[in-house]
Amino acid sequence: MGAAGAPAFPAAAADAATGQVAGNFSLLRAYGQGDDWVNAGIGTAPGQPVSTNLSTTNTQCAANVATTTIDLTAGELATTATKGIVALQGKAQADLGVDYNLATAGNQSVDQVRSKTPTYQFVVGTGAADVARRAIADTAACLKCHVGSLYQHGGNRVDNVDMCVMCHNEASSEQNVRVGDGVDATEAYDGKPGMTYGFKSLLHGVHGAGETGDIVMCYRTMGIYVWTAEDTVIPNWPGTGSQTVYGSNPSGTNPDGTTRVHNLHIPTYPRAMNDCQACHGTNLDTDGYVPDQALSVATTVDAGVDPWGNQLDDKLMGTGAATCVSCHSDAQAKAHASQNGWAPTVFPEGRQTIIDAAN
Repeated sequence: MGAAGAPAFPAAAADAATGQVAGNFSLLRAYGQGDDWVNAGIGTAPGQPVSTNLSTTNTQCAANVATTTIDLTAGELATTATKGIVALQGKAQADLGVDYNLATAGNQSVDQVRSKTPTYQFVVGTGAADVARRAIADTAACLKCHVGSLYQHGGNRVDNVDMCVMCHNEASSEQNVRVGDGVDATEAYDGKPGMTYGFKSLLHGVHGAGETGDIVMCYRTMGIYVWTAEDTVIPNWPGTGSQTVYGSNPSGTNPDGTTRVHNLHIPTYPRAMNDCQACHGTNLDTDGYVPDQALSVATTVDAGVDPWGNQLDDKLMGTGAATCVSCHSDAQAKAHASQNGWAPTVFPEGRQTIIDAAN
């Protein structure tokens, strides 16, 4: 891929169709309810979008313009969502022309460009540009602290919170990993059936965990990640490094249970806990910072059962309560949040019931 006026690199260094050396571009698609991406009926894990790799089959490059055409999945074709978003994840690559040999991967002298992952929000069915989702967190503010780390997942997702929340949404949950390992709420290190990794919940919890002492964690297939004040507060915690997951089912290769790398982080937030503008800038709602429940959708606290794309069995917590208790997390504060909103509940039409009521 390129643009007019871009520097020329040796033609042999790039794929003729994609313009990339060992390209890692792919198209990520997410679909919304209210004003948030929840991907109901789309992905195979709770709340997750779908992705298609760019290849010489689906991508053609002519006159320095690359055009990719992909087939939508059955879930995308059946979606009732009215708005969607697409991101081009991956890093643009250029061969420096030094000792390059197509037949020898070790000789590739490729430079990856750190450029913001582009996103495009569209109207489902027409592809027309849609009104942009409300501004919440400010990517520029994130980069003031996370200078060298706001590109993740192999460096494919770069410097754009609007792209991050396509996956890190409030319908997401790693409950499928816990269930796959055979871990239930009575065995989990945090006593929960699952944990969303939606940014609204996860990042509030992570940034405050060192002060609140809460156990904020994610069970992932590549490891278990925990943020808290100290490891002594984590029930059944086996320690860091490669450990058997407590409560996991034995298998032929792991008779004692699933083995995963256990990671413990004790975060320190270098500001006052109520300094919301540090991340949000001027994007916060002015009415007491309570999100509009017709736009900001409820949080999954229990994803139900497989198939995970079905979100009608999700137990949901209101968006305001979920935001508040991610910092105000003692029992009294949680009871207050439930009393003045609702306790986590399964709704007949899931999030749509709440959105309709708010409207």
